[in-house]
Amino acid sequence: MMKKLSIFFAVAALALGFTGCKDDDDPVYQEPTDATEFKLNTPAFANQLYQLSPDGLMTFTVETQPDYGFVASVQYSAEISLDKTNVYAVTPDQRTNTVMTVKENDIATGMCNLAGITDRDGWDANPTAQGVQKLYVRAVAQLAGVESSRVVSNWVELPQVQGFFAIPSPGFIYFIGAASGWPTPAPESAAALADWRLWESENAIGSGIYSAVFDIPAGQAQFRFYTELTKEGWDNKTASLGAREANDDNEDITLTDGTYQGSYVIGKGNWQIPDWTEDGKLTIIVDTNNKTVQFTKGAQQVYTPHYVYMVGNPAGWAEPSASNATVYDPWRLADLTESGIYKETFDFPADTWGEDKTNTLYCRFYKELTGWGAAQWASTTGEDFPVTSGVAVATAEGEGCFKMEEAGGHKVTITLDTTVEPATIKFEYAD
Repeated sequence: MMKKLSIFFAVAALALGFTGCKDDDDPVYQEPTDATEFKLNTPAFANQLYQLSPDGLMTFTVETQPDYGFVASVQYSAEISLDKTNVYAVTPDQRTNTVMTVKENDIATGMCNLAGITDRDGWDANPTAQGVQKLYVRAVAQLAGVESSRVVSNWVELPQVQGFFAIPSPGFIYFIGAASGWPTPAPESAAALADWRLWESENAIGSGIYSAVFDIPAGQAQFRFYTELTKEGWDNKTASLGAREANDDNEDITLTDGTYQGSYVIGKGNWQIPDWTEDGKLTIIVDTNNKTVQFTKGAQQVYTPHYVYMVGNPAGWAEPSASNATVYDPWRLADLTESGIYKETFDFPADTWGEDKTNTLYCRFYKELTGWGAAQWASTTGEDFPVTSGVAVATAEGEGCFKMEEAGGHKVTITLDTTVEPATIKFEYAD
């Protein structure tokens, strides 16, 4: 068996990045032994209090490479544990570096998982997880593609680590009004308000758009919203989202054709519906990005809009960054029903792009406005790819553009279908 391994590794040496051998020209692989020849150093300040933060970094250093019988290109990672039994894998930024830099957010996520926390309610109910805990860390080394080469180091103990809630989960705000019994917006009311929360969609975590359907008894349609429950209770001046600023300065509203749309302010004035004379369901949407509210009679299906951004000559090749969000508002494809299909029709003026006033459209599509780099949906060739009206083509991650000649002077419907693999894009004249 050892002879077969020797032959295999002699052939695979270049692919694995072998840079040397022990005693001869043919490296002979040997399985390393756990922790005896592979050690993780204890950080100099291991006994200090580590208060993890979402943007923080922690560094761990491997003392010696595992003994594989030759100098090899090793991939490193880490495992953390609260009890040395259950472990959670954490991947550093640079896997081949013996100095491992690990995101504190990843460590906090692991601590939550190890504690069995899957949502915010689980975190709030677990004072141990919220406090200072003992955390164990060990290094893992492995040769790419060689399962038997995996080896773990000694455990390093960090006796004082305080995590935070790091599980991605939908956010929520609170409905407080006559129907919920006007409980004080304080921590002791959390149980009473558990069923009076508006939630983000599972598909739109971090969107800041909250919705719910509540049963409102007749004559009790008076309410406002709170973003958090704090010890200040009613005296919290920034948590209340209301119709008007002053307490008891309420606003009577009418559900025209069953719906009311308006804005909110930071304040304690309530919305109230005088003609809510029968028990019924009320669908509520609160958009904290635009500071708007929508109230609709009856139980309605609520969707959170999703957008992708067309980056190209229509927007003057502006950088796809958050600072240019208003620039890209007119150049978005929308998925309004969480279907995974994004669509929009654009009216492109004639003779509009470039110094030569060409009618040729060049573009690729980004999921988020986070700056230059590979787009999530670009041409599969990495170069300008000509498209034909009405013909869907595959996309790939990259910086290649789609090219549609004679787009200027026409209405063009663009459809991105992310429900198939790979995602497809279609450009089609709409006039």
